[in-house]
Amino acid sequence: MMLAHAILDPPSGAPTGTTYILHGILGAGRNWRSIARKLAARTGHRVVLPDLPNHGGSGPGARSLKAAAAAVGGLHQHVGSPDTIVGHSFGGKVALAHARDFGTPVVWVLDAVPFPTPASLVADDHSSPARVIAAAEAVRTPSPDRASVREALLRAGLSPPLVQWLLTSLIRSDRGWVWVWDLDGISAMLEDYARTDFGPWLHTTPADVHLVRALRSQRWTDEVLARLEDLPRTTVHALDAGHWVHVDAPSEVVELLSRRSGE
Repeated sequence: MMLAHAILDPPSGAPTGTTYILHGILGAGRNWRSIARKLAARTGHRVVLPDLPNHGGSGPGARSLKAAAAAVGGLHQHVGSPDTIVGHSFGGKVALAHARDFGTPVVWVLDAVPFPTPASLVADDHSSPARVIAAAEAVRTPSPDRASVREALLRAGLSPPLVQWLLTSLIRSDRGWVWVWDLDGISAMLEDYARTDFGPWLHTTPADVHLVRALRSQRWTDEVLARLEDLPRTTVHALDAGHWVHVDAPSEVVELLSRRSGE
């Protein structure tokens, strides 16, 4: 089954290239629509926004990075293969798997460490994907209204902007308000994300890889930064944001990707 997706063409002229943006765990392609619209206007690229398996309109599916990357590859014959692929968090490692398996020449990874990620690195981070999944699972659904879901997420310690973003994945059903996600599938995908190591591939890949380090994220330990120094075609960029970069610093993300994507 083809992934649900949206396409944003540049406002004038034929596209000069194609960029895919892959959302993170608990996200959806629509969360990146504003950034994609501005990126299309500034770079001239067609921007494709898939909903990854177990998210949004795509429904249950892949439970590993490789399978998720293959699902993204299934879009090529319909919208064209990407010249640039951008991924946030879990989507960042899916982007790396896609570049490895399909030969995408330029990869942008937004606040995702390409090495195995022990849970202890983010155990005290209330914005970590694992913590957010736990908070979402703890919400009683179906819920009679959105307000009670909002209050439950705030009580769990999530920030108001993050809660507002998560509520975009709450939909009304005949039984009440429910999450659009397959949380079992998402948990399996996150486990694969945590254990997968792209270090060996990054030593030999011909792709240009750009890693964006969110300075308020806890993932970038001294050990991780030391490993990155040995990678020949990987560039690290710093961004003053927390892990949810599109929530904390959307303008800065657009500026960064616009400046670099056309090079």
